[in-house]
Amino acid sequence: MLAPTFNDGHSVGLEKEFYVVNGHGGKSRGYEIIPAVEERMREEMGVYDSVVGPKAYNDPTGPVEVTTRPCTDLQQLTDDVTTAYTIAQEEAEARGWYALGMGTRPGKAYDMAGLHVHIGFADKEEARYVFHALQSHVPDIMALSTNSPSNDGKVKDIR
Repeated sequence: MLAPTFNDGHSVGLEKEFYVVNGHGGKSRGYEIIPAVEERMREEMGVYDSVVGPKAYNDPTGPVEVTTRPCTDLQQLTDDVTTAYTIAQEEAEARGWYALGMGTRPGKAYDMAGLHVHIGFADKEEARYVFHALQSHVPDIMALSTNSPSNDGKVKDIR
């Protein structure tokens, strides 16, 4: 078996999901800030692409999502997601609303997200290489995605 090759076509993208709600009854207001967020992303980030990102949109199930463009370096990935989320927070706060972290979507107990990663590959060989390279990091990735994994000495339900 030949050793896998690593190509230059890989990319990583992040999606950050959160709710924007008013302070009275928690009514969702995310759709109302999207035009302002899009405009500021164009101005401050110098780019906005409604197909591949970076972009912002209101998911039909309720949360706002900000996404990076496909990034090939860690600095661009960090800058995209941090700037986009900061803009969304500022737009919510300017209206007296709140950007809330997302754990479980109301009414969808098993649909949990908040920040997730997309990895793109140039071809099947690169996908295979990255898949195997990341396997040894699964415990670390799980540790980063959990919150308070123990309670009275017992491990909580971790999916």
